[in-house]
Amino acid sequence: MNRSVDPRLLERALGLADDPSQPDVRKAHVSEEGLLAVTLAGGGVPETTLLLQPADNAAAYRRLERISLSYSDAPLAPAAARWLDSYLRDHRSLCFEDLLTLATPIERNDPARDADELALHLSLVPYLWLPEQFEVEPCLLEAQAERDRFILERQRGLPTGETGRWHSLALRNRSGVDGAPIYADDEADPSQPYAWTPTADRCPAIVALLERALDIEHCASVHILVLEAGGRIVPHSDSPEQTLVRSFNLALSMPKDCHFHIGCRDDGSSAPWTQRLAFEAGMAAILNVAAYHRIENRSRLPRFHLVARSAVQMPTARLLQCARRQNNLESLADLVAAIQQRQEVLGRPVASRALLERLSG
Repeated sequence: MNRSVDPRLLERALGLADDPSQPDVRKAHVSEEGLLAVTLAGGGVPETTLLLQPADNAAAYRRLERISLSYSDAPLAPAAARWLDSYLRDHRSLCFEDLLTLATPIERNDPARDADELALHLSLVPYLWLPEQFEVEPCLLEAQAERDRFILERQRGLPTGETGRWHSLALRNRSGVDGAPIYADDEADPSQPYAWTPTADRCPAIVALLERALDIEHCASVHILVLEAGGRIVPHSDSPEQTLVRSFNLALSMPKDCHFHIGCRDDGSSAPWTQRLAFEAGMAAILNVAAYHRIENRSRLPRFHLVARSAVQMPTARLLQCARRQNNLESLADLVAAIQQRQEVLGRPVASRALLERLSG
């Protein structure tokens, strides 16, 4: 049985919407064999059907150029071939499964229940990859231009004389002023509204990206973080007394030998469920930073990330769809059982008891 795919949603996922120079998606569906059939036409491209399938190599999961391509007619029309070659050069990190997620109509359920289930997913698996690949090169250039204004973040647990070489730059906080460390808001007057800092005025590309990606009206703090070559962030939880604290995290750069682990034990050591997050530039995730995490930059290059305490501009039902697929837990009963099993191993709560009772009832 073929799976429904919305052509307009797929157009947006492919970055073709609202651009007359690009072809339109005329129709699309997923076949019984798991191939995504996409019929394109317009923008100088004659009607052409592309058949996309996932790359065989798991390491190429997020690489569109490693997705196998075939065509409804052979040979491919020269205009279509030229367009495809150009498109693949400019969209190297689109993921096959993410395209399906973005283009599959959302099954509308109870929004509150969807939000509760999503919270359980993040409590069990403390990260959720977002399907959109962001263009971050202009943002990285802005961050690099501000290097002299970054401040050193103090870390507990470092040996005497070691700094960790972790720096931050505030773009948005309660005080709305430059020079405040990343955790300054924890001690600020909670009645103060969040505001952009003067640095944000010098980073228009970053602010524009955030306004597209996040619920800016309700956005709290935003920082650019840099971990220098040879630096490290010691194992820690942003809020050990809580089970869920969400943070939007976007990689502006991620050197190959920079290792980000999340879901560590309380002492920072790795557990069977600890994950190394394979960020690449332009990839974003919602992280549960209540989970213990650590980062080591063993490379010779700095690592730049953008972090924000904010909801993202994506329907909860779509995020839940992503979480179910990522975690291979389509059933709420299986999710609750997995959390209960983890809690038995750890001897402490993994998720909110009230949340579990609400969804189990």
